[in-house]
This record gives sequence, C-alpha cells and structure tokens, in this order.
Amino acid sequence: MRGQRPYLEKQILRGVVQRDATLSCKDDAAPAVHTAHTVVHGYNRAPEVLQSLASMAREIERKFLVRDTRILDGRTGDRIVQGYLAKEPGEMSTRVRIRAERAFLTLKAARHGFSLARDEFEYPIPLADARQILALHCADRIVRKTRYLIGFAAFVFEVDVFEGRHSGLILAEAELPHENTALPLPPWIGEEVTHDRRYGNFSLALLEGGGLPADGWSMPEARAAASSLVSRPGSQ
Repeated sequence: MRGQRPYLEKQILRGVVQRDATLSCKDDAAPAVHTAHTVVHGYNRAPEVLQSLASMAREIERKFLVRDTRILDGRTGDRIVQGYLAKEPGEMSTRVRIRAERAFLTLKAARHGFSLARDEFEYPIPLADARQILALHCADRIVRKTRYLIGFAAFVFEVDVFEGRHSGLILAEAELPHENTALPLPPWIGEEVTHDRRYGNFSLALLEGGGLPADGWSMPEARAAASSLVSRPGSQ
C-alpha cells in the first residue's frame, strides 16, 4: 500500500474520488468508501492534509481509444476547459484547467522512452485566476472536453469526449499505482495510444486550424457520435 499513497491522494485531490461522495459506476466499480475521513481502497488520510501532498504525485497512466461509446449512455460528465502556456520542446508543460467549478495549475514533465511514469506537480488555484490565465496567456492552445468516470475491476477509467476543433476524438485514461501494475481492459476499450504523442493534450492543443491527429476520425459518424455525447443534459 505504501507505493499507492501518492496515486490515491492525487485521485482525491482531482475529484476522481471525492470526500463524502460515492463514486457511481455501472460496471465493476472501483470501491470507494467515505466517512469523516476519506477512505479509498482501504487507505485513510485526513482530508486537511491532502492539499499539502499535491506536489508529491507522480503520473503513471495508460491511454486508449474508445471503440464503443454506448458505455457513456445515461452517464453524467464534468466539463473541462484547459489551456497551455508556451514551452520549449521536450521540456515540462504548464497547464491551467477548469473542471466544473474547480481550477488547477499543473506542471508535467515530458515522458521519456517507453516509461509510463513522469513527474507531475498539481496545485489548486482560484477559479478567477484560472479564467484570466486561459483568456490572456494560452492563446489558441485550448482543449475542451467532457470527462466521464467509469469504474472497471479495481480501476477508474477517465473517458474524455473532445469538443470543438477536436470533435470526434474520444480517449480513455487509467492511472496506475505502479508501472508494472496489470490493468484489466473493459470490452469497450480500443487501441492503446499511451506512447503516441499525437494523442497528448498538449499536442492536441497545438493543432492549427482544427483536425485530429490520425486519419479516419473526421468521419461524419464519429463526429456525430461525439456531438451527441457532448450535447446531452448533465454533460455541460
């Protein structure tokens, strides 16, 4: 359990698992039990110390295409708007994100080789500050999407339905406590794109004039499916 602590604390901070709320999943949901303190997978940490642990997190994740969007039927997602400040190639990115009514500043190191892990430092910031940074300092490096949480086995998959110039793209990510953790895949998961940099949010934000990073995703049926998901009540 010791190696899982930064991973679990980051999930709580980001709202993947929330204090005093139950994660609602239609599949084999990742267990999340909440009391006066937050208990996730049997791990208890007083909520007042979680914010101070934000900079301790290290991102270990796998990313996939989604081949069957019916898994999102009837689900409610969070609207996300995120922008990126300018950076040097191969260096750490600086991201500002608004998710629902919460805002975060995140610094992410570049991923090297075939490693699943990279340094990540994330901090809550005032919502007004995030809006000002997005409006004045991110230029067109903006990504808009709706995120859905889907539990499967002992994991939570974050499924992102992209909007605007990235419409038609649907990705699923799962964070892992260790690089060698086995990840069971649900039947709606498609091709893995973890090491394809075209599918990173920073790369998507840099796409000029719209479009998608691979052939085939601009098909009318793909865009129609994504549009129907974004326009559902409760996904705004």
